[in-house]
Order: sequence, then structure tokens, then C-alpha cells
Amino acid sequence: MFHAAIVVMLFIDLITSRGKGKLTIKRDIIFSIIWIGIGLVFGAMIFFEFGSEEGVKYITAYVTEKALSIDNLFVFIVIFSYFGVPMERQHKTLFYGIIGAIIFRAAFIYVGIELIERFNIVVYIFGAILLYSSYKLLRGGANEQNPGKNPIVKFAKMILPVCNDYQGDSFVARVKGVLMCTPLVVVLLVIETTDIVFALDSVPAVLTITGEFFTAYTSNIMAILGRAHCRLSPRRCPGPCRRRRRRE
Repeated sequence: MFHAAIVVMLFIDLITSRGKGKLTIKRDIIFSIIWIGIGLVFGAMIFFEFGSEEGVKYITAYVTEKALSIDNLFVFIVIFSYFGVPMERQHKTLFYGIIGAIIFRAAFIYVGIELIERFNIVVYIFGAILLYSSYKLLRGGANEQNPGKNPIVKFAKMILPVCNDYQGDSFVARVKGVLMCTPLVVVLLVIETTDIVFALDSVPAVLTITGEFFTAYTSNIMAILGRAHCRLSPRRCPGPCRRRRRRE
């Protein structure tokens, strides 16, 4: 039932985002508020269905993942700026990135819970990961990202026929009669691999809050659902991002 509801909401999100000129910062803010509201309503359902203790754990895990997503947002801004992705094409890329994130988060959380149940020392390993993540955040880890150095970029260009220009918001298009991947495919692959790195931070954090798979998984997914509306025009990229573009 949870996945059915998510599929319906994502479908509505994708359908309402189609059409030229519809994607604006104001609309992104409205949809972000809607997604946050949905996440909190689901938390209330957890509270009444499974008790106050599990409800508090859900809200704690949800807020923690939202907080970690702030740093992730700046990384996405750097990625979009580096590849010069127009604002109107960022939503679709992030949307499909969320689908991949749902699959990876489910796998990581399941494996993490199994490891904790079998080996208690894993808790200390997760704690060390969180300490290292905190250190990176204090040093401004998002500003050190360089999408051009991501191995997936070179690998994708080696094995995939990638054209030079964007073809609307399509991932695949015919260029001079030849079926080719657009740069959006490379951008999506970078976002997916980057999200795997993010999961190494967020999954240990949520597993220190609750060992219940349903609570850990649903709070994590609810927290990332509105991420498709966390976009920024490259023209409004923060200072460090602009300086990187000028150097390159």
C-alpha cells in the first residue's frame, strides 16, 4: 500500500510538471511544502498505528534525512551547473534519480539492519562513518565536488554514444539519423552514483535511530520524495560554483 501510494503521487508530480513554462521557483516551493506535508501526515499515521515511540522515531529519522539532504542539494547544484543543465530539464532528471534512490535505499537499509542484528560491532562502524561525515560537512564537503572527475562520466562516454547537445528533456534522441544518448543520461548516472555515496551517510544515521525496517525505510523515502523540486538555475549558482565554472 505504501509503494502504491508513492507511485500514484510520483505519477501526479510528473504529469503536472509537463508543459513549457510550468516549472518555476514558486511552483517548486509549493510542491516542496506539499511533499513535506505528506511526509508529516504519514508520520501521524505511524504514530496512531504503531504507537508514540515508533512515531517519534519516524519523525526523528525523517528530520535527520531532511537535514542531510541540505548538503546533497548543493552537490546537485554543482552537478547541474557543471553540465549546464537548463532549469526546465532538471526536474525530470531528479525525478528519475529519486526512483533509483528508492531502490538503493531499500537495499542499503535492509542490509544494514541484517548486519546490525548479526554483528553488534557494525553499530560502531556506522558511528565512525557518521563522525567522518560530520567532519566532511564542517569542511564544506559539497564545495569540493567535481562531477568531471566522477569515473562514471568517463565510463559512460566510452561505452555510450553521447551527443553534444541536449535534445529537449529526452534521454535518448535521433541525431542525424543515429540513435544516441543525450547528456541528460550522463547527468542522471552522476546523480545516481552520487546518491549512493549519500546513502552511506544517511542510512547509518537512520539505523542509529530505529532498527525497524518499515520505519527506517519509509522515513528515508518520504524525506527524499520532494527532491525533484530542489532545483536552481545555473545563473543563480552560488559563489564557489561560479568560480569553479570560470576556472574550467
